[in-house]
Amino acid sequence: MKNWVISSISDNGINDLYNELGVHEIIAKLLIARGINKPEDINKFMNPSLDDLHDPFLLKDMDKAVDRIILAIAQKEKILIYGDYDVDGTTSSSILYRFFKRLDLEVEVYIPSRFEEGYGLSMAAVDKIKDNGCKLIITVDCGISSIAEVDELNNLGFDIIITDHHQCQEELPKAIAVINPHREDSDYPFKELCGVGVAFKLISALSTLLKIQGFAEEFIDTVALGTVADIVPLIDENRVFVYHGLRKMNDAPCIGISALLDIAGLKGKNITSYSVAFGLAPRINAAGRLGDAMRAVNLLTAENEAKAKELAMELNSENMLRQQTEGEILNEVIEYIEKEHDFARDKVIVASGINWHHGVIGIVASKVVEKYYRPCILLCNEDGVLRGSGRSIDGFNIFNALTYCKDLLEKYGGHEMAAGLTIESSKLREFNEQINIYANDNIKSGDLIEKIHIDAILEADNAKLEIATEVKQLAPFGQGNSSPVFVCKDFRIHSMRKIGEDKHLKLIFSAKEKLIEAIAFNMGALADTFKIGDIVDIVCSLDINSYNNVDKVQLVIKDIRLCEKEFVKDSFYSTVDNTIMYEKLALESSPQFDKLERIDFQSLVDTVNKHLSNGEMCLFLVNDVEAIKEVTYFLNNLDNKPTYKINIGDYLEERDINLYIIVNPSVESAKSLNQGNVFIFGRWIDQIYLEAIVNSIDNGRGFLYNNKLGVSIFDGTGFDREDIKAIYKFIWAVPGKVVMINDLNKTTTEVNSSYNRFLKAYSFKKCLEVLDEVGLINTTFLNAICVKVEKNDNRGKKVDLENSRTYQKIHTLLN
Repeated sequence: MKNWVISSISDNGINDLYNELGVHEIIAKLLIARGINKPEDINKFMNPSLDDLHDPFLLKDMDKAVDRIILAIAQKEKILIYGDYDVDGTTSSSILYRFFKRLDLEVEVYIPSRFEEGYGLSMAAVDKIKDNGCKLIITVDCGISSIAEVDELNNLGFDIIITDHHQCQEELPKAIAVINPHREDSDYPFKELCGVGVAFKLISALSTLLKIQGFAEEFIDTVALGTVADIVPLIDENRVFVYHGLRKMNDAPCIGISALLDIAGLKGKNITSYSVAFGLAPRINAAGRLGDAMRAVNLLTAENEAKAKELAMELNSENMLRQQTEGEILNEVIEYIEKEHDFARDKVIVASGINWHHGVIGIVASKVVEKYYRPCILLCNEDGVLRGSGRSIDGFNIFNALTYCKDLLEKYGGHEMAAGLTIESSKLREFNEQINIYANDNIKSGDLIEKIHIDAILEADNAKLEIATEVKQLAPFGQGNSSPVFVCKDFRIHSMRKIGEDKHLKLIFSAKEKLIEAIAFNMGALADTFKIGDIVDIVCSLDINSYNNVDKVQLVIKDIRLCEKEFVKDSFYSTVDNTIMYEKLALESSPQFDKLERIDFQSLVDTVNKHLSNGEMCLFLVNDVEAIKEVTYFLNNLDNKPTYKINIGDYLEERDINLYIIVNPSVESAKSLNQGNVFIFGRWIDQIYLEAIVNSIDNGRGFLYNNKLGVSIFDGTGFDREDIKAIYKFIWAVPGKVVMINDLNKTTTEVNSSYNRFLKAYSFKKCLEVLDEVGLINTTFLNAICVKVEKNDNRGKKVDLENSRTYQKIHTLLN
């Protein structure tokens, strides 16, 4: 289950933009959401120009670097380019190499080994390059933290120019020039260049002084490749690079990129930032992940088509080996997680293995995060020393987590979302405990629900070719300029079928008397969860499908669920557990409620309007399905129709929203309620639970509307002994001791079909709890829809369901 977060951008300015530029209101909203609301800014965004690039001499030390390189040109000195082994480093090295060769200079590229030397300048590398005959060394995409290494090179008589884009430390290397937009003393207007962007600015500065024409057009496709691969924001100069670089890739790419496009099956197709990120970049990266990254440089600097083809084929084979290696490690990691990881106790997944390839475990960690949506650290055991990579989720800074554990670590580094570390194997258990202590203090339950950020609601009438075409004009898409994401509500499934060896799902929706085509990649299994006729809400992007020279609009689905009415009802029951804390009690008047001001309908309207107009937070707390309907009806009929957010279980504050409906609020999150004015609404299941919530509200900030306190009824979610028997039979029909239920909703549908039952996912969950409590199985709920079930060796044993507290509690509430 994912949390859909819809943008709360106001309509202010949309009509003006629509009238002034003639763009559709959806496009106007997307532009405003990106902070682009002035005609001149919109023109630059929609029509990026190389003339919009900033003066390269605004970069600190650029003048010093250019002066030293011009001296090298005059004296025909040999230049060494020292790069990194990733795409950014190899593309940076390649464009500088080609530029210097164009000037007929003697130039050499050195790319360190990921496995023997590691990232950046190292003493081992210094020892290798000290006798190569060069006098000037230029680093690209590295060097900013190489204080000792630069000192050693200085002592050996080398001149060093650092070009980098990583964060600067307090001390800068003592080089002739240090070019980095992140320098504290830099006034450069754009900080988000990647390594190849900085290298391109160096070429630009040299070309200006040397009066060289056409340099941008020559290198821009390689610059775009490195920029997309390094996942920097595609705004400002980066947008210009990628916009023009993609045009060159489509029209006349350099020999190396042309060969790579061919081997990737992209030749003749429309090349987009997506093509680069998932078609070209992995093949370039594979060179340094599994072997010698110089092969990537040789490809990108190739002048012979046959040689380029040979290198492209080699990198393609390397990438296939990388995928195979990655898949093998991923299978091992998943097997370990599902057998050994305690999801109830540990929020960070930590796993280690022997012979896990260090070059790919970062990618595997990313896939683990994608599958379980928990931070993950994977470590490779090499002679008692563990080296590895970590990947995180939104809201959890993995670098800070490692800092908390630094006394156990030999080495670590990284940033909020990714990090690397080295630790002795004997300290692994303690490290796992310590990082999870930090995680338990810093990760809320709501943080473990993946968020999908939605730009706008897309009505059926607007799912048309003209708008899809306008949306594409916002490309290139990537970090900082994501492909627009829409939500479509109340679409009926008209037809669906599995395609691509059942991996994908092809659908046609009907809405407002229109038929709308859609594709759901890697979601073939959803055909067993939904049925034709279901009314659903979908999150999607708007695309154009071209076939036989005919263009049609197509929705690309990112998530799908039953329409909001059914989804909210299902979510209500999936989170109701924490509200059933005690046995059923009669709800009588209680002194705890004296702090609540009782208000009628008109007072409610006046109070909410007053607080909202003052910019204050308003929180509606409900513990009843009907109350959700009542609150949404009330809010939708206020004069100003405020934007509100429905949160299930926890108060998850979103920026720019100050009105929430909180369904089944957890007692743990109750303290945060004092950020706003709290309105208790509808019937409540448990009095003591309600009192715990009420007691957390500051005096004078709580309101009770309509005084309808009473026990809510679990409509349609009950179960009986036959339901429990059916689920038990289903579990034993699955081979093996452990049964993984990856989707409660899908499995519920399967059991209903096979055993003629009418269970809901919530009642299925409750039946599992009953079977656990009477000793027939052991269950571990990994997340809202994923359950690990272990069979116990007492099949056939007679049990009394009345011994299950869950069975007693639910039936007490139902009766």
